[in-house]
Amino acid sequence: MKKHYKWLVIIFIVILSLSLRIYAANNLQIDADESVYVNSGLEYAKYIRENEWKWLAWSNTNFEHPALNKIIYGFALLLEEPIDKLFDKDVQSYTPIQATEGRPWIMVGRYGSVIFGTLAIFVLSFINPLAGFLLGIDTLNIQYTSVMYIEALPLLTSLCSVVAYLNFITSFDQQKRPQYFYWLILSAIFLGMSAASKYIYSIVGFPILFHFILWMIKKKYRTKVITYIFTWGMLSIVVFTVCNPYLWPHPIERLTESLLFHVSYSSSVSVTQFDFPFWQPLKWFTAPIASLFPSTPSAFIFKCDLLITIFALLGLPKLFQKYRLYFMWLIIGIGILLIWPTKWPQYTQIIIVPYCLSAAMGISTLINLGKNLFLRYNRSIHKTRGAS
Repeated sequence: MKKHYKWLVIIFIVILSLSLRIYAANNLQIDADESVYVNSGLEYAKYIRENEWKWLAWSNTNFEHPALNKIIYGFALLLEEPIDKLFDKDVQSYTPIQATEGRPWIMVGRYGSVIFGTLAIFVLSFINPLAGFLLGIDTLNIQYTSVMYIEALPLLTSLCSVVAYLNFITSFDQQKRPQYFYWLILSAIFLGMSAASKYIYSIVGFPILFHFILWMIKKKYRTKVITYIFTWGMLSIVVFTVCNPYLWPHPIERLTESLLFHVSYSSSVSVTQFDFPFWQPLKWFTAPIASLFPSTPSAFIFKCDLLITIFALLGLPKLFQKYRLYFMWLIIGIGILLIWPTKWPQYTQIIIVPYCLSAAMGISTLINLGKNLFLRYNRSIHKTRGAS
């Protein structure tokens, strides 16, 4: 695809994706956890407004999740009328956003999610425009990048971590020094930010690590090259700690407490009452999210989720051949989703990028198959005419 045509396609994809998310943000009902995140954001906004910066570290509200995304919400909420808290009646779950008293504050967070979600589509569109388009119309992604959740930012940063790492690999192979150092540093920064937004998004570090080891073996680089990935890992931990002020007062104790919450939560009544099967994460991909939650009115114009899933399955061999790291990301992510007892639909976002890239590979496979069949048909026609 010529460069200027590619830019036009990307601009179209971004405008479409942004429009779909703005529409969804203004039409989706209040989602279950939005009251939690808006109040966390309001608390941080209060501390920022009053210059009580130490409380960014000492606050333990919603301690089960890292602080970065919620602090960003806090800065965004400075644009709205200052209030201390929204009560349940103001942000009642599954009520229309237009009829909710807390709408102005919720919408600030929703628009923040829209921006980060659309930026992720912008980045993916550079890798593969068709994958960016599929991510743009996927209803699971529209849902969780249009509500005030903590998915959109780590979705973006985890993708950026992979992109930066792959640029490091390319630059290193071409001996473009010091560029490859910069790319490796960027990858570590984005990985740390991902973990500091929501722990589960740090899983992208595992496929990067495995890819690095395989690359080092294939290229027969000396083992001292492993110091690069060690530095990358250490830097990502530093960034994670810096971007998560909750850990500053008592890092080990608070990190342990936060992580153990998720272990105990996975066996709580809040989770077990749904009795989801272990393969439930795969089911989330098979239908538009509005059909999975009938109580939520549709805020989605396109509903192609099942079709995208079929394409993703067809595209796995080509994803393995052409985008090896993204294939690892998808397989490792699916494995973690199947093993982890908590099966909420928002967790699917940790693999939504390689999933959509695989779907793009599936469409490409079908197109190539169609071309080959057409060429064979034409050849057979010509042979028949020649023989006659």
